[in-house]
Amino acid sequence: MGFFDKIRSGRLFFGKKEPSLVVHLFFKGKKYVLEEFDMEFKQDVDYKGNPNSPVYGGKLTITISDVPDDNINNWMMDSFSKRDGEFRFFMNDGMIREGALLQIQFKDAYCVDYQKMLNPQGAGVLTTLVISPRYLRVGNEEFENRWK
Repeated sequence: MGFFDKIRSGRLFFGKKEPSLVVHLFFKGKKYVLEEFDMEFKQDVDYKGNPNSPVYGGKLTITISDVPDDNINNWMMDSFSKRDGEFRFFMNDGMIREGALLQIQFKDAYCVDYQKMLNPQGAGVLTTLVISPRYLRVGNEEFENRWK
């Protein structure tokens, strides 16, 4: 079932407000529509709350409403498999626009967590992945996790 089929059937946003942004994951030649997207960076602080470490993280937590294909399943099952991909953020205001509002690219990334849930209220199968990239590019900003 494609994106527009899900919208027509009411399945994509069943039981929730239609989002103002739509996020797509482009991974190994396929496009996935995301239900949720979260990006997390951290910095350690001392007892006074002052930063005392470099920024680290860049962990990406995403939820896909489709049943994932073998590309995603194999990525999680292979402990040492690194992959590249890209997220593109689009406005969801009923108008067709060219180009994404924001692009986030990841490289040399591991899938470090994988959870599949069944939602009987109409959303079907939801798959949540946690992606830990070595390199992350958010717009024009670049970030590297300096793994040992």
